[in-house]
Amino acid sequence: MLNARKIRTFYTIFVFIALAAFDNIVIGLFPPLFSSIAGDLEVHVSALGLVSAVNILITSLSSVYWGYLAGKGKRKKYIVIGTIIWAVSVFLTSESRSYLQLLVLQFFTGIGLGCIASIGYSVLTDCIPHRFRGMLLSLWGMSQGFGGIAGALMASLIAPETDWRTPLRVVGIIGFLLLFLYLF
Repeated sequence: MLNARKIRTFYTIFVFIALAAFDNIVIGLFPPLFSSIAGDLEVHVSALGLVSAVNILITSLSSVYWGYLAGKGKRKKYIVIGTIIWAVSVFLTSESRSYLQLLVLQFFTGIGLGCIASIGYSVLTDCIPHRFRGMLLSLWGMSQGFGGIAGALMASLIAPETDWRTPLRVVGIIGFLLLFLYLF
């Protein structure tokens, strides 16, 4: 029988696994949209590789800083801040009217995504008994792989019926939904 503590633990796992997936949905979403974005912003498609690389690099580097902050302060506060940063940045990326705007917004997206990559991992390992950590970490890793696939699939299915901006808006809105779920 599930008690309140177990339900809370399962809920926490669900939310953080979803957040981990969305880290990679954002990263996987972008490359299938390259040609549409390049055409709309009138840049060569290869220039978008730099935008994607900046996002991934900043995600990686900022995760170290977020991890440092998590060791010194309240992780819940940092998760909220990081999620707001990436969700707003992804949503605003959909409104980019220039290459520079796109690059700057993806830079900030990376800052927010780095938070989930490091703090989410530590929160999950703290709330799960040692004997279940292997399973938890495999779910964490699997969610990241599936997130990348889901992002590419989402872009491939939504953008042809609308435009390149719509999948980014959808992911930004879902980010706020996950933030709402996290607050509980």
